[in-house]
Amino acid sequence: DILNIYDRKCVYCNSVERITMDHLLPLSKNGDHVKTNVIPACLSCNSRKGNNIMNVQLKLSMRVA
Repeated sequence: DILNIYDRKCVYCNSVERITMDHLLPLSKNGDHVKTNVIPACLSCNSRKGNNIMNVQLKLSMRVA
């Protein structure tokens, strides 16, 4: 389960409040609704991101360390 992989936290700010599914490559830009394109994000971060393409690789590697 995607939420469990990320400890049920937003990948952008680590919040556990109002978690939504964020598409790395937005559906509006031909992204797919598949596990490899979805990460958890709080409603605030997801709304702020909008349909922009974000590179969260650095943020994710920092959380693993």
